[in-house]
Amino acid sequence: MLIFLSVIIIFSAIVGYMVNREMTENIKHMATEKTKGDVKLGYAYLLKTQQLKQHEQASMGKDLRLSQTK
Repeated sequence: MLIFLSVIIIFSAIVGYMVNREMTENIKHMATEKTKGDVKLGYAYLLKTQQLKQHEQASMGKDLRLSQTK
């Protein structure tokens, strides 16, 4: 009976360690992938914002040139 309990406890400890290690690795991988996505999203937002500002500035320049010619 004691040997059986010892085997069960050792088996449980090994399985617990392996599950913990796998979960930790998967969480790190998932967090890394999420961070990559967030960085790409932030970069796309900044790029779009910059393009909009440039477009607004170009439009304002055209408006100024039109008003000067009138």
